[in-house]
Amino acid sequence: MGLNTKILFAFSLVTNKILTSSHYTNYTLEDDKVCPVMPGPPKELSVGKDNRSAIIIKDTQYFKNWFGRWDFECRFIVKTKDRMGLFAVIQKMSFRRDIENDACIDYVQFRSVPKKKHIFSLFHREERENNKWSKKYCGQLHQYESIVKDEPPPTSQVAFNAYISKEGEIEVQIHVSNRKLERNFSIEIEMAFTSYMDCSVAPSTYKTCGDGYCIHKDYFSDNVVNCPFISCKDEPNCPKFVYDPTEFEKGLDTKVYVTAVTSIFLSFFLFLGCIMLCRYFDMLCWSEAAPQDHHRAGTELEQVSPTAPPPESPDKDLPPAYETLFPER
Repeated sequence: MGLNTKILFAFSLVTNKILTSSHYTNYTLEDDKVCPVMPGPPKELSVGKDNRSAIIIKDTQYFKNWFGRWDFECRFIVKTKDRMGLFAVIQKMSFRRDIENDACIDYVQFRSVPKKKHIFSLFHREERENNKWSKKYCGQLHQYESIVKDEPPPTSQVAFNAYISKEGEIEVQIHVSNRKLERNFSIEIEMAFTSYMDCSVAPSTYKTCGDGYCIHKDYFSDNVVNCPFISCKDEPNCPKFVYDPTEFEKGLDTKVYVTAVTSIFLSFFLFLGCIMLCRYFDMLCWSEAAPQDHHRAGTELEQVSPTAPPPESPDKDLPPAYETLFPER
């Protein structure tokens, strides 16, 4: 690549970055508007309309050489205007996962926040607390070059690193353990929140994002994934998540092996139980009815004594006596 080409490429990246940042409101985790030092209720961040309807939240140098005295805990709420939903898409993530039990050491979670229906915020807080958190997102994810090792291939159109709130408000929880970082490992997190509208009521300045959802056209082709679906129609260079099934298939193989061994043992014990039942109830080959009949028949034969032929009847005709035949002699 020649010098002029490199300069042109760098200029295009800088220009694109400037244009991109003009449509986003950027926050960092160090900002008191996001993660204040003093504990308190979650901070609320508002998303605007049209080409100001997206924000980006990321860390800068907060977790560099991280070794805190306590775990890092941060909760904040991102909300939109009325009648608008909200997308959350993780752009970059480098959170630790425990190798032994496959649990997330560091993680981020989302949950939908219901619209305020009560006059008193206390009731709204209780209703929000009753909502369930999403799964814990952790592991390694880098935009446009993501190799996913800890997730099976997706079974829905929603990307594994995205979250959708039809209510238009998302509460975010970020947890980073105070465990010391291993060498050559850095913690990183960057998320984009974009409001959306139903395409049936969206103005002409909005473009389809998929599944009937539309976002503003200025968020297309800006190197930020705003659409939460696998197709990510807003970016021509859609991230191709390469699923490395090594860990997933390992767990699957283990389950298959355990299931097969368990089935063999169950079949063996079932067969053994059938044999015991047959012996107990004198069934099949262990039935004693046939030998008893044979023995009874043999005994009856032994008890029958042999008899002589019956005597001849006296009424039977006999030959005449000798004297009657020759009387003169």
